[in-house]
Amino acid sequence: MKKNKAIQGIRVIAFFMVFFYHCFFKKTNFFEYGGAIGVTIFFLLSGFCMTYNHYNEKIEISPTNCFFYAFNKIKKLYLLYFIVLCAAVFPYILEILHSDSANTIKTLIIDFIAEALLVQSFVPETLRIPPIVPSFWYMSALFFIYMLFPVIQMMLYKKNKKKLQANILFSFIIMMLLGVGVAYVNYDIGKWFTYYNPFYRIFEFFIGCNLGCLYHLKFLNQKMPGEISKKSANKKILSVSDNKSILAIDKNASDKKGGLTIKSSALLYTICEIAIVLLMLITNIVVTKCNCEAFLKTMPNGISIIFGMEACIFIWIFAKEEGSLSKVLTMPAVQYLALLSGILYLVHGTVLRYSEIVVWHTIGEEYVYTVVKAALGLMLTLILAIMWRRLSSCLVKKEDAYDYKSVTDWNRKL
Repeated sequence: MKKNKAIQGIRVIAFFMVFFYHCFFKKTNFFEYGGAIGVTIFFLLSGFCMTYNHYNEKIEISPTNCFFYAFNKIKKLYLLYFIVLCAAVFPYILEILHSDSANTIKTLIIDFIAEALLVQSFVPETLRIPPIVPSFWYMSALFFIYMLFPVIQMMLYKKNKKKLQANILFSFIIMMLLGVGVAYVNYDIGKWFTYYNPFYRIFEFFIGCNLGCLYHLKFLNQKMPGEISKKSANKKILSVSDNKSILAIDKNASDKKGGLTIKSSALLYTICEIAIVLLMLITNIVVTKCNCEAFLKTMPNGISIIFGMEACIFIWIFAKEEGSLSKVLTMPAVQYLALLSGILYLVHGTVLRYSEIVVWHTIGEEYVYTVVKAALGLMLTLILAIMWRRLSSCLVKKEDAYDYKSVTDWNRKL
Protein backbone atom coordinates (compact mmCIF):
# COMPACT_ATOMS: atom_id res chain seq x y z
CA MET A 1 0.00 0.00 0.00
CA LYS A 2 1.31 3.44 -0.97
CA LYS A 3 2.24 5.53 2.06
CA ASN A 4 -0.05 8.48 2.74
CA LYS A 5 2.45 11.27 3.30
CA ALA A 6 -0.09 13.77 4.62
CA ILE A 7 -1.16 11.35 7.35
CA GLN A 8 2.48 10.86 8.31
CA GLY A 9 2.88 14.64 8.41
CA ILE A 10 -0.01 14.96 10.86
CA ARG A 11 2.08 12.91 13.31
CA VAL A 12 4.55 15.81 13.38
CA ILE A 13 1.75 18.27 14.20
CA ALA A 14 0.49 16.01 17.00
CA PHE A 15 3.98 15.68 18.44
CA PHE A 16 4.55 19.43 18.56
CA MET A 17 1.17 19.91 20.25
CA VAL A 18 2.23 17.50 23.00
CA PHE A 19 5.75 18.94 23.17
CA PHE A 20 4.68 22.57 23.62
CA TYR A 21 2.04 21.54 26.14
CA HIS A 22 4.76 19.95 28.26
CA CYS A 23 6.85 23.12 27.86
CA PHE A 24 4.28 25.80 28.68
CA PHE A 25 1.31 24.26 30.46
CA LYS A 26 2.21 25.90 33.79
CA LYS A 27 2.90 29.30 32.25
CA THR A 28 -0.04 29.91 29.91
CA ASN A 29 -3.43 28.35 29.35
CA PHE A 30 -3.22 28.58 25.53
CA PHE A 31 -1.67 25.08 25.48
CA GLU A 32 -3.90 23.82 28.27
CA TYR A 33 -5.62 21.29 25.99
CA GLY A 34 -2.83 20.96 23.44
CA GLY A 35 -1.52 17.76 24.96
CA ALA A 36 -4.97 16.17 25.11
CA ILE A 37 -5.66 17.09 21.48
CA GLY A 38 -2.28 15.76 20.33
CA VAL A 39 -2.73 12.44 22.14
CA THR A 40 -6.24 12.03 20.71
CA ILE A 41 -4.86 12.63 17.22
CA PHE A 42 -2.13 10.04 17.85
CA PHE A 43 -4.68 7.35 18.76
CA LEU A 44 -6.92 8.23 15.80
CA LEU A 45 -3.93 8.16 13.44
CA SER A 46 -2.75 4.82 14.83
CA GLY A 47 -6.12 3.23 14.07
CA PHE A 48 -6.32 4.89 10.65
CA CYS A 49 -2.84 3.73 9.64
CA MET A 50 -3.40 0.17 10.90
CA THR A 51 -6.43 -0.39 8.66
CA TYR A 52 -4.91 1.70 5.85
CA ASN A 53 -1.73 -0.41 5.75
CA HIS A 54 -3.24 -3.83 6.60
CA TYR A 55 -6.54 -3.50 4.78
CA ASN A 56 -6.46 -6.83 2.96
CA GLU A 57 -4.83 -8.90 5.67
CA LYS A 58 -6.22 -11.07 8.39
CA ILE A 59 -4.42 -11.80 11.64
CA GLU A 60 -5.28 -15.07 13.32
CA ILE A 61 -6.87 -14.47 16.71
CA SER A 62 -5.23 -16.27 19.61
CA PRO A 63 -3.65 -14.98 22.82
CA THR A 64 -0.14 -15.89 21.66
CA ASN A 65 -0.47 -14.38 18.20
CA CYS A 66 -2.11 -11.21 19.52
CA PHE A 67 0.67 -10.72 22.09
CA PHE A 68 3.51 -11.26 19.64
CA TYR A 69 1.79 -9.12 17.04
CA ALA A 70 1.70 -6.21 19.51
CA PHE A 71 5.25 -6.92 20.65
CA ASN A 72 6.39 -6.95 17.03
CA LYS A 73 4.89 -3.47 16.58
CA ILE A 74 6.79 -1.87 19.47
CA LYS A 75 9.95 -3.97 19.82
CA LYS A 76 12.09 -1.58 17.76
CA LEU A 77 11.27 1.24 20.17
CA TYR A 78 11.32 -0.68 23.44
CA LEU A 79 15.12 -0.57 23.86
CA LEU A 80 15.02 3.22 23.55
CA TYR A 81 12.00 3.24 25.87
CA PHE A 82 13.95 1.42 28.58
CA ILE A 83 17.08 3.57 28.14
CA VAL A 84 15.04 6.77 28.48
CA LEU A 85 13.28 5.32 31.52
CA CYS A 86 16.62 4.67 33.23
CA ALA A 87 17.90 8.13 32.26
CA ALA A 88 14.79 9.72 33.80
CA VAL A 89 15.52 8.23 37.24
CA PHE A 90 18.09 10.91 38.12
CA PRO A 91 15.80 13.97 37.70
CA TYR A 92 13.06 11.97 39.41
CA ILE A 93 15.31 11.45 42.46
CA LEU A 94 16.07 15.18 42.50
CA GLU A 95 12.35 15.83 42.54
CA ILE A 96 11.95 13.37 45.43
CA LEU A 97 14.65 15.16 47.46
CA HIS A 98 12.72 18.43 47.18
CA SER A 99 9.41 16.84 48.20
CA ASP A 100 7.97 15.97 51.60
CA SER A 101 6.60 12.55 50.65
CA ALA A 102 7.31 9.72 53.08
CA ASN A 103 7.00 6.87 50.55
CA THR A 104 9.47 8.16 47.97
CA ILE A 105 11.65 5.06 47.59
CA LYS A 106 8.64 2.77 47.42
CA THR A 107 7.06 5.10 44.89
CA LEU A 108 10.18 5.08 42.72
CA ILE A 109 10.36 1.27 42.71
CA ILE A 110 6.66 0.83 41.93
CA ASP A 111 6.78 3.40 39.14
CA PHE A 112 9.90 1.91 37.56
CA ILE A 113 8.51 -1.65 37.55
CA ALA A 114 5.11 -0.52 36.23
CA GLU A 115 6.64 1.54 33.43
CA ALA A 116 9.20 -1.12 32.50
CA LEU A 117 6.43 -3.72 32.17
CA LEU A 118 4.16 -1.32 30.23
CA VAL A 119 1.32 -1.63 32.74
CA GLN A 120 1.31 1.89 34.22
CA SER A 121 -1.78 2.95 32.26
CA PHE A 122 -3.79 0.29 34.13
CA VAL A 123 -2.72 1.37 37.64
CA PRO A 124 -4.34 4.57 38.93
CA GLU A 125 -2.02 4.76 41.96
CA THR A 126 1.07 5.31 39.81
CA LEU A 127 -0.63 8.14 37.96
CA ARG A 128 -1.83 10.11 40.99
CA ILE A 129 1.81 10.87 41.82
CA PRO A 130 4.34 12.18 39.28
CA PRO A 131 5.43 9.16 37.18
CA ILE A 132 9.07 8.78 36.17
CA VAL A 133 8.28 9.63 32.54
CA PRO A 134 4.75 11.15 32.33
CA SER A 135 4.32 10.56 28.58
CA PHE A 136 5.16 6.83 28.72
CA TRP A 137 1.58 5.87 29.57
CA TYR A 138 0.86 6.24 25.84
CA MET A 139 3.23 3.37 25.00
CA SER A 140 1.54 1.21 27.64
CA ALA A 141 -1.95 1.92 26.28
CA LEU A 142 -0.87 1.43 22.67
CA PHE A 143 0.70 -1.97 23.41
CA PHE A 144 -2.58 -3.21 24.86
CA ILE A 145 -4.58 -1.76 21.95
CA TYR A 146 -2.29 -3.41 19.39
CA MET A 147 -3.00 -6.75 21.05
CA LEU A 148 -6.70 -6.20 20.37
CA PHE A 149 -6.24 -5.04 16.76
CA PRO A 150 -6.83 -8.54 15.28
CA VAL A 151 -10.19 -8.60 17.08
CA ILE A 152 -11.04 -5.10 15.81
CA GLN A 153 -10.09 -6.13 12.30
CA MET A 154 -12.45 -9.09 12.52
CA MET A 155 -15.23 -6.80 13.77
CA LEU A 156 -14.82 -4.60 10.68
CA TYR A 157 -14.91 -7.57 8.31
CA LYS A 158 -17.33 -6.90 5.40
CA LYS A 159 -18.77 -3.78 7.01
CA ASN A 160 -20.29 -1.36 4.52
CA LYS A 161 -20.14 2.44 4.57
CA LYS A 162 -23.24 2.93 6.73
CA LYS A 163 -22.10 0.43 9.34
CA LEU A 164 -18.66 2.03 9.54
CA GLN A 165 -20.23 5.46 10.02
CA ALA A 166 -22.53 4.02 12.68
CA ASN A 167 -19.51 2.54 14.46
CA ILE A 168 -17.93 6.00 14.67
CA LEU A 169 -21.13 7.62 15.94
CA PHE A 170 -21.79 4.96 18.58
CA SER A 171 -18.15 5.04 19.71
CA PHE A 172 -18.43 8.75 20.50
CA ILE A 173 -21.73 8.14 22.32
CA ILE A 174 -20.19 5.34 24.41
CA MET A 175 -17.22 7.58 25.26
CA MET A 176 -19.61 10.29 26.48
CA LEU A 177 -21.58 7.81 28.59
CA LEU A 178 -18.39 6.37 30.07
CA GLY A 179 -17.14 9.83 30.99
CA VAL A 180 -20.40 10.80 32.71
CA GLY A 181 -20.86 7.42 34.41
CA VAL A 182 -17.36 7.02 35.83
CA ALA A 183 -17.19 10.68 36.92
CA TYR A 184 -20.53 10.27 38.71
CA VAL A 185 -19.06 7.41 40.77
CA ASN A 186 -15.71 9.08 41.46
CA TYR A 187 -14.43 12.22 39.72
CA ASP A 188 -10.72 11.47 40.25
CA ILE A 189 -11.09 7.94 38.90
CA GLY A 190 -13.19 9.27 36.04
CA LYS A 191 -10.52 11.81 35.13
CA TRP A 192 -7.86 9.08 35.15
CA PHE A 193 -10.01 6.55 33.28
CA THR A 194 -10.97 8.89 30.44
CA TYR A 195 -7.39 9.99 29.80
CA TYR A 196 -4.93 7.21 30.63
CA ASN A 197 -6.83 3.93 30.60
CA PRO A 198 -6.50 1.76 27.46
CA PHE A 199 -10.08 0.49 27.82
CA TYR A 200 -11.21 4.04 27.09
CA ARG A 201 -8.56 4.99 24.52
CA ILE A 202 -9.37 1.93 22.45
CA PHE A 203 -12.55 3.66 21.32
CA GLU A 204 -10.48 6.44 19.71
CA PHE A 205 -8.31 3.81 18.06
CA PHE A 206 -11.46 2.02 16.88
CA ILE A 207 -12.78 5.26 15.39
CA GLY A 208 -9.50 5.66 13.52
CA CYS A 209 -9.79 2.10 12.18
CA ASN A 210 -13.27 2.87 10.84
CA LEU A 211 -11.96 6.06 9.23
CA GLY A 212 -9.25 4.03 7.51
CA CYS A 213 -11.82 1.59 6.12
CA LEU A 214 -14.05 4.46 4.96
CA TYR A 215 -11.07 6.01 3.21
CA HIS A 216 -10.54 2.81 1.23
CA LEU A 217 -14.19 2.62 0.27
CA LYS A 218 -14.45 6.30 -0.68
CA PHE A 219 -11.19 7.20 -2.36
CA LEU A 220 -9.45 3.94 -3.29
CA ASN A 221 -12.54 2.28 -4.84
CA GLN A 222 -12.11 -0.90 -2.81
CA LYS A 223 -14.60 -3.12 -1.10
CA MET A 224 -14.13 -4.43 2.41
CA PRO A 225 -11.80 -7.45 2.71
CA GLY A 226 -13.44 -10.58 1.39
CA GLU A 227 -15.62 -8.79 -1.16
CA ILE A 228 -14.89 -8.47 -4.86
CA SER A 229 -15.70 -5.03 -6.22
CA LYS A 230 -18.14 -4.79 -9.10
CA LYS A 231 -15.59 -2.82 -11.12
CA SER A 232 -12.97 -5.56 -10.88
CA ALA A 233 -15.57 -8.22 -11.67
CA ASN A 234 -16.73 -6.34 -14.76
CA LYS A 235 -13.16 -5.88 -15.95
CA LYS A 236 -12.72 -9.68 -16.08
CA ILE A 237 -15.73 -10.00 -18.42
CA LEU A 238 -14.69 -7.26 -20.85
CA SER A 239 -12.97 -8.21 -24.05
CA VAL A 240 -9.69 -6.74 -25.27
CA SER A 241 -11.46 -4.33 -27.61
CA ASP A 242 -13.73 -3.16 -24.79
CA ASN A 243 -10.70 -2.54 -22.63
CA LYS A 244 -9.09 -0.43 -25.34
CA SER A 245 -12.21 1.69 -25.74
CA ILE A 246 -12.46 2.19 -21.97
CA LEU A 247 -8.81 3.22 -21.81
CA ALA A 248 -9.45 5.79 -24.52
CA ILE A 249 -12.45 7.16 -22.61
CA ASP A 250 -10.41 7.34 -19.39
CA LYS A 251 -7.65 9.19 -21.23
CA ASN A 252 -10.08 11.76 -22.57
CA ALA A 253 -11.59 12.17 -19.12
CA SER A 254 -8.16 12.69 -17.55
CA ASP A 255 -7.36 15.28 -20.23
CA LYS A 256 -10.49 17.17 -19.29
CA LYS A 257 -9.53 16.98 -15.63
CA GLY A 258 -6.21 18.56 -16.47
CA GLY A 259 -7.93 21.93 -16.81
CA LEU A 260 -10.31 23.68 -14.45
CA THR A 261 -11.57 20.55 -12.67
CA ILE A 262 -8.33 19.63 -10.92
CA LYS A 263 -7.58 23.25 -10.04
CA SER A 264 -11.04 23.77 -8.59
CA SER A 265 -10.77 20.50 -6.65
CA ALA A 266 -7.41 21.56 -5.17
CA LEU A 267 -8.87 24.96 -4.27
CA LEU A 268 -11.88 23.35 -2.62
CA TYR A 269 -9.70 21.05 -0.52
CA THR A 270 -7.44 23.97 0.43
CA ILE A 271 -10.46 25.91 1.66
CA CYS A 272 -11.66 22.88 3.63
CA GLU A 273 -8.21 22.38 5.17
CA ILE A 274 -7.96 26.02 6.23
CA ALA A 275 -11.53 25.90 7.59
CA ILE A 276 -10.95 22.85 9.82
CA VAL A 277 -7.64 24.27 11.12
CA LEU A 278 -9.36 27.57 11.98
CA LEU A 279 -12.23 25.69 13.61
CA MET A 280 -9.84 23.77 15.87
CA LEU A 281 -7.96 26.96 16.78
CA ILE A 282 -11.19 28.82 17.56
CA THR A 283 -12.43 25.90 19.66
CA ASN A 284 -9.17 25.90 21.60
CA ILE A 285 -9.45 29.63 22.27
CA VAL A 286 -13.10 29.34 23.33
CA VAL A 287 -12.57 26.45 25.77
CA THR A 288 -9.51 28.12 27.33
CA LYS A 289 -11.27 31.47 27.76
CA CYS A 290 -14.50 30.01 29.12
CA ASN A 291 -14.88 28.45 32.53
CA CYS A 292 -15.40 24.76 31.79
CA GLU A 293 -14.99 23.42 35.32
CA ALA A 294 -18.68 22.59 35.80
CA PHE A 295 -18.82 20.89 32.40
CA LEU A 296 -15.65 18.87 33.04
CA LYS A 297 -16.85 17.75 36.46
CA THR A 298 -19.88 16.22 34.78
CA MET A 299 -17.95 14.86 31.78
CA PRO A 300 -14.16 14.97 32.31
CA ASN A 301 -13.57 13.80 28.75
CA GLY A 302 -15.92 16.38 27.21
CA ILE A 303 -13.19 18.60 25.75
CA SER A 304 -11.29 15.66 24.24
CA ILE A 305 -14.50 14.36 22.63
CA ILE A 306 -15.15 17.75 21.02
CA PHE A 307 -11.62 17.91 19.67
CA GLY A 308 -11.81 14.23 18.72
CA MET A 309 -14.75 14.91 16.41
CA GLU A 310 -12.89 17.80 14.82
CA ALA A 311 -9.74 15.67 14.54
CA CYS A 312 -11.68 13.05 12.56
CA ILE A 313 -12.67 15.70 10.02
CA PHE A 314 -9.10 17.03 10.04
CA ILE A 315 -7.62 13.60 9.27
CA TRP A 316 -10.28 12.82 6.64
CA ILE A 317 -9.67 16.05 4.70
CA PHE A 318 -5.88 15.99 4.89
CA ALA A 319 -5.67 12.28 3.96
CA LYS A 320 -6.78 13.13 0.40
CA GLU A 321 -3.56 15.15 -0.16
CA GLU A 322 -5.31 17.56 -2.49
CA GLY A 323 -5.07 20.92 -0.72
CA SER A 324 -2.12 23.27 -0.29
CA LEU A 325 -1.76 22.63 3.46
CA SER A 326 -1.61 18.86 2.99
CA LYS A 327 1.02 19.39 0.28
CA VAL A 328 3.15 21.17 2.88
CA LEU A 329 2.95 18.05 5.06
CA THR A 330 4.36 15.97 2.19
CA MET A 331 7.57 18.03 2.02
CA PRO A 332 10.79 16.02 2.60
CA ALA A 333 11.68 17.87 5.83
CA VAL A 334 8.27 17.15 7.34
CA GLN A 335 8.42 13.52 6.22
CA TYR A 336 11.82 13.11 7.87
CA LEU A 337 10.40 14.46 11.12
CA ALA A 338 7.49 12.04 10.70
CA LEU A 339 9.97 9.15 10.57
CA LEU A 340 11.41 10.43 13.85
CA SER A 341 8.03 11.08 15.50
CA GLY A 342 8.02 7.89 17.58
CA ILE A 343 11.56 8.53 18.83
CA LEU A 344 10.81 12.20 19.45
CA TYR A 345 7.80 11.31 21.56
CA LEU A 346 9.75 8.87 23.73
CA VAL A 347 12.72 11.19 24.25
CA HIS A 348 11.14 14.61 24.69
CA GLY A 349 9.75 14.20 28.24
CA THR A 350 13.08 13.28 29.83
CA VAL A 351 14.98 15.83 27.74
CA LEU A 352 12.63 18.57 28.96
CA ARG A 353 13.26 17.55 32.57
CA TYR A 354 17.03 17.84 32.11
CA SER A 355 16.54 21.12 30.20
CA GLU A 356 14.50 22.42 33.13
CA ILE A 357 17.33 21.56 35.55
CA VAL A 358 19.89 23.29 33.32
CA VAL A 359 17.80 26.43 32.86
CA TRP A 360 16.93 26.55 36.57
CA HIS A 361 20.57 26.43 37.72
CA THR A 362 22.08 28.63 34.99
CA ILE A 363 19.79 31.58 34.24
CA GLY A 364 17.07 31.31 36.87
CA GLU A 365 13.72 29.83 37.82
CA GLU A 366 11.75 32.52 35.99
CA TYR A 367 12.98 31.15 32.64
CA VAL A 368 11.88 27.56 33.24
CA TYR A 369 8.51 27.85 31.47
CA THR A 370 9.61 30.13 28.65
CA VAL A 371 10.90 29.83 25.11
CA VAL A 372 14.40 29.27 26.50
CA LYS A 373 13.60 25.81 27.87
CA ALA A 374 11.45 24.98 24.83
CA ALA A 375 14.24 25.87 22.38
CA LEU A 376 16.88 23.97 24.35
CA GLY A 377 14.62 20.95 24.80
CA LEU A 378 13.59 20.87 21.14
CA MET A 379 17.18 21.13 19.91
CA LEU A 380 18.38 18.32 22.20
CA THR A 381 15.35 16.17 21.39
CA LEU A 382 15.99 16.46 17.64
CA ILE A 383 19.71 15.74 18.03
CA LEU A 384 19.11 12.65 20.17
CA ALA A 385 16.35 11.38 17.85
CA ILE A 386 18.58 11.69 14.78
CA MET A 387 21.49 10.00 16.57
CA TRP A 388 19.30 7.11 17.75
CA ARG A 389 17.79 6.57 14.31
CA ARG A 390 21.22 6.37 12.69
CA LEU A 391 22.55 4.13 15.44
CA SER A 392 19.57 1.78 15.31
CA SER A 393 19.71 1.58 11.51
CA CYS A 394 23.34 0.41 11.81
CA LEU A 395 22.75 -2.10 14.60
CA VAL A 396 19.37 -3.56 13.72
CA LYS A 397 18.95 -5.48 10.52
CA LYS A 398 15.84 -4.84 8.51
CA GLU A 399 13.29 -7.52 9.34
CA ASP A 400 9.99 -8.52 7.85
CA ALA A 401 6.95 -6.90 9.42
CA TYR A 402 5.58 -10.28 10.46
CA ASP A 403 7.82 -13.17 11.40
CA TYR A 404 5.18 -15.57 12.70
CA LYS A 405 2.22 -17.47 11.31
CA SER A 406 -0.49 -15.03 12.26
CA VAL A 407 -1.00 -13.10 9.03
CA THR A 408 -2.89 -14.47 6.06
CA ASP A 409 -4.71 -12.95 3.11
CA TRP A 410 -8.43 -12.34 3.60
CA ASN A 411 -9.22 -13.81 0.19
CA ARG A 412 -7.14 -16.92 0.82
CA LYS A 413 -9.85 -18.42 3.01
CA LEU A 414 -12.72 -17.42 0.71
